Amino acid sequence: YPFIYIYWQTRGDKGEIEGRVSRFPATSGGEILADGELVILRMPQSASIRHLGGAVRFGADGMLHLGLGEFAEAGDGIDKEAAADLSNLGGKIIRVDVRGATESAPYRVPPDNPFVGADGARPEIWAYGLRNPWRMSFAPNGDLIVADVGSSAKEELSIAPRGANLGWPLFEGSGCRLQDARCDRREDYAFPIHEYARGNGDCAIIGGMHAPDGKYVFGDYCSGRVWTLEETAPDAWSAGEAFQLPRLITAFGSDADGTVYALTRFGPPARVGE
Repeated sequence: YPFIYIYWQTRGDKGEIEGRVSRFPATSGGEILADGELVILRMPQSASIRHLGGAVRFGADGMLHLGLGEFAEAGDGIDKEAAADLSNLGGKIIRVDVRGATESAPYRVPPDNPFVGADGARPEIWAYGLRNPWRMSFAPNGDLIVADVGSSAKEELSIAPRGANLGWPLFEGSGCRLQDARCDRREDYAFPIHEYARGNGDCAIIGGMHAPDGKYVFGDYCSGRVWTLEETAPDAWSAGEAFQLPRLITAFGSDADGTVYALTRFGPPARVGE
C-alpha cells in the first residue's frame, strides 16, 4: 500500500489531548486504512493551545517537513520566546526521515539537519522563528515557501532555508515589534519575500501552490482574496491580486496536471489556475 501522512489533534491513551503526525496505509482507490496507523511524532497539547501549524510536505530529498506553530497558551504575551528557543519544537519547521519507519523507530534525524550536535537544540529543527506556519509548499527549484500567520499587523510569505531564523517573536513581517537591541542585527534573520498588512477584511494568510506558469498562488482566509506572486528579478518579488472567492479559504492543492485548487470551508474545491 502507499501511505498518507497527516498532522492532527486527537486523544492519547490516557484521554489527554495530543498532536500527532501519523502514517496510514491507503488503497489505490484512495481509501485510508485507519487500523494501520503508525504514530511518527506525538506532541502534548491542551484545549487552550493555539497556533498549532499544520503543514506536512515531502521535499525532493524524500524528507518529511512539518510546520509547527508556537503552541501559544491563551493569555501568552507578545514576548513569548518559544519560537526562538531551539530546545523545543514550537514555532519551527522540522525535517525528519520517515523512510523505513517502524513503531520503535518512527523517524530518523537526517545528519545534515542544521542543529545536529548543537548543545540544547532539537536536531529535528530545519528552521525556526515562526508564529503559525499553517501552510507551506516546495517551489519548483526546491525552495520551501512558508506562509506564516501574523498577530496584529502583517501576514507574510518567506523562504525557509537551512537553519534560518524567520524572526518571530521579535519581528512581524519585516518590522521589529519589540524594543530590543537584536532588531539592529537584521543580518541574523531571513525576512519575507512578500508581506501584506491586515485590512480590507484580511486576517490570515493561506499559503498556496505554484501553477504551471511558475506563479505562486495564495490567499487570505477571511477576505477570500487570491493573489499570485512571481520573482521578477533575483530576490525581487511582485504580487498581484487575481480574484476573490466568496468563501473562507483553508488550503491550496494541485492535481497531476498542475491545476491549482482552493479548499474552502464551504462548498467543493474551487479551481483557481492551471
